Amino acid sequence: MNKRNKSKNQSVPFSHNDLISIHYQWTHGRDEILPGDKIMFKSIRGKFTFIKVVDNRDRGVTWIDCIEEKTHTFRSFYVDRLKGKVKPKRPRRKSV
Repeated sequence: MNKRNKSKNQSVPFSHNDLISIHYQWTHGRDEILPGDKIMFKSIRGKFTFIKVVDNRDRGVTWIDCIEEKTHTFRSFYVDRLKGKVKPKRPRRKSV
């Protein structure tokens, strides 16, 4: 059997790359966002489930990884587009 040649240009996974850090909680205003929380983004329709925040120090970019609720697709957005956490609806007071 032949040995496979490993390519020299293998990409380093996030867990072993010193320039990329992953955070599983994020503070936005007064809200602390944890994995599984519902969040919204500016100019984007729909709600998303928060997974993690990734910070690339080499490029100076930070983004949020999340899953769209309706289509269950994986999406990433820059942190500056975050609108906030989805709050539960409050019942209206009935006027008598």
